[in-house]
Amino acid sequence: MIVRPARLEELEQLAALLMPAQLEMPALFAATLPRSLEHLRDAYRRGVILVATVKGRAVGAMILFRQRVQWGDGEFLADSVTYVQPAARASGAAVALVKAARVGAGRLGLPLMLGRLSGPENGVLDRWYRMQGGVTVGARCFFPCQTINLPSNESAYGGLH
Repeated sequence: MIVRPARLEELEQLAALLMPAQLEMPALFAATLPRSLEHLRDAYRRGVILVATVKGRAVGAMILFRQRVQWGDGEFLADSVTYVQPAARASGAAVALVKAARVGAGRLGLPLMLGRLSGPENGVLDRWYRMQGGVTVGARCFFPCQTINLPSNESAYGGLH
């Protein structure tokens, strides 16, 4: 499992990868490829797109943006989309994406706020969030800012603008 920043030339492929997420959660997305591609281009310019790959094939992605705290002066790093293909959900891709996002947030000196994933894996992921120091609040999971060092054999996080 490798998690890396997306490359500009693969945004169309990632838009197609994310289409099932839009179909699973239609209230959150307009399930059109052009709209997905527009969102990805914006994320590529203003945030970061993490891609989870298995044997060189993209199986999941997480789109992250810096956001301002509405109730104060601070910022946090938040995901707008996290998706792993159903066939790859037991591969550890979601966990790898969350680890990479935590590393990136720590390097930026920001707390991380993630949406909770839907589906039967939610209970497992919630337990994992808690084991990693996360606190679930409603539909979000909050990770305080901390520096996380990955072992050298785990994938590194690409920078956020």
